[in-house]
Amino acid sequence: MNKDELNDRTADRIADCLNARCPDGKYDDSLDGWFQGDNTRGFRMYLGEITHFDGYTFGSKEDLLGDPAYEDLTSEQQALIPEDKSLFFLIGYPKNDPRPGSRSRDDRPEIYTHWLVEDARFAQKVACDWWDACEGAVLEEAGIDYDDVVEC
Repeated sequence: MNKDELNDRTADRIADCLNARCPDGKYDDSLDGWFQGDNTRGFRMYLGEITHFDGYTFGSKEDLLGDPAYEDLTSEQQALIPEDKSLFFLIGYPKNDPRPGSRSRDDRPEIYTHWLVEDARFAQKVACDWWDACEGAVLEEAGIDYDDVVEC
């Protein structure tokens, strides 16, 4: 196994972990508790129904430009997202894309559904604790040690 394969498999496990925390298909609000409170640290951006999560990524406010969830925020909400900090984004799929020319369910684009500053507790929990646990599970399933993973 090479490092890219390990990272891809680990990222898939992270998505599984996020979706597992959405009991009974309640993707719209199951993780929202981690994104409530201080609006300057993060909040949910997409207010429609989410069908599932596809993981997370880190980026900046600039990465949000053109994203449907971000573009639907009020200018006041957009202003709350810091331009000078690294951000953590959840990636998900909307159930219904209300925009003209909306595509079918199979080719609907993923969107950024939530944001947090990188040092927020949930961002660190997912990126560090969950990542380490998922990576360990992938290695165990493959029957190899981390030292056996090859560079790409």
